[in-house]
Amino acid sequence: MLRDPEQPDREEVEQNLDRPFYSPGKTLVEKRLYARNRCARIERIYQEHNDCTGDRYYTCIEVQRKE
Repeated sequence: MLRDPEQPDREEVEQNLDRPFYSPGKTLVEKRLYARNRCARIERIYQEHNDCTGDRYYTCIEVQRKE
């Protein structure tokens, strides 16, 4: 992946907030925990999606705040 030349230390998750990702882990619990922690770092929550192979991928979505 190409890094932003102006901010080379910026993490990939911060550069691509809406990019779907697969979580590492052997169990569903481990995968969900990874997704939750990754999205929590950018103050979002994870959303789980099924792919065509039966595996799951995740996206980080903004939390809907009540006013």
